[in-house]
Amino acid sequence: MNSQIFEKVIKQVDQLDLDEQLDLMIYLASKTNKLTNGKPIIKDLISQNPDILGGEPCIIGTRISVQLILENLAAGRTKKQLCYSYPRLSEDAIEAAIAYGKSLKPNHHLRKLAEEYCAIFSR
Repeated sequence: MNSQIFEKVIKQVDQLDLDEQLDLMIYLASKTNKLTNGKPIIKDLISQNPDILGGEPCIIGTRISVQLILENLAAGRTKKQLCYSYPRLSEDAIEAAIAYGKSLKPNHHLRKLAEEYCAIFSR
């Protein structure tokens, strides 16, 4: 992208309020995900910030933690049910949360939740 176009885009994004910017980030992350053959890009959808939920990993632009998502999935809730309960949550973000959990060390509590979910839905 040439720098003039990039500068125009930045000026337009700066005019959006914070919620609109966050929605745009989530939208762009989901589009990026589709360009990678459906594989979630964890770093684009999961963030850890000490000022948000005490540094717990959460979906970027929200206060929805990876743990909350994985606990709900392990309890048998579907992705569609979660998206309905949390309108700012996308199925791509849920997939990123699962991938994030599965990427952790074997004894990590989030990995155990991700594996529990995968075991439930692989039957």
